[in-house]
Amino acid sequence: MVKSEFTADMSEECVAQIAGEVAEMTEEQQRNYAESLDPDGMGFYGKEGI
Repeated sequence: MVKSEFTADMSEECVAQIAGEVAEMTEEQQRNYAESLDPDGMGFYGKEGI
């Protein structure tokens, strides 16, 4: 799993839980969630993988 600066300090279980919660949101809820995050903290953390 490639982590971002936002998720760098989170456990894999925590990241999976957030992903599950986001998957259950409506499109409007997802938009509001995405807008609440700091875009500068969304970049890759460490070495990028393909």
